[in-house]
Amino acid sequence: MIIPDQKRIQPEIYLTHDFLDTACLEYINHLIDTEKWEYSWIGDNKKPKETSVRNTQNIIIDHDNDSDYLYKSLGQKFITVNEKYFHYHVSSMIDVFILKYEIGCFYKAHLDIGGQASNRKISLIAQLSDPNNYTGCDTILHRSHDPIVLDKTFNGGTFFPSYLLHEATPLLTGTRYALVTWACGEPFR
Repeated sequence: MIIPDQKRIQPEIYLTHDFLDTACLEYINHLIDTEKWEYSWIGDNKKPKETSVRNTQNIIIDHDNDSDYLYKSLGQKFITVNEKYFHYHVSSMIDVFILKYEIGCFYKAHLDIGGQASNRKISLIAQLSDPNNYTGCDTILHRSHDPIVLDKTFNGGTFFPSYLLHEATPLLTGTRYALVTWACGEPFR
């Protein structure tokens, strides 16, 4: 059964609207307004910098007293979606980030799994910007038969297997924010 505000695009992609509650959004907006932005890294190279593969900034949200409610909320959503759709063996959630895309920023086609991240199983992208406030920066999931451009609706959350190739095209105008995190477990066999 498909609930009206939630839809399953195909077995490996799940989209839900009104994803984060008011308390989570307020906490995230507080972080967005801080000066804690740094350039994002690629793969196992945790030295932040601008590259030809990725040009974004991020804030890493450590799990502490201030972020505990957000972590619990995201963890519960992973459990619910995994039980309904993915049925993977997952044991934890790691690395909650807020990404910031400014004009010209992008992230070329990549996988979220591999190297030191070989335990990632489910990726989550939550849309934090109103799509009327920017152009470009489409998130595209590349599947074997046809690519999907993710819905840009504000506060939408999209779950997909970490082994799906995906990218963020260059931002043309405005600023885009997104939250990303991963559910992890024993590596796929």
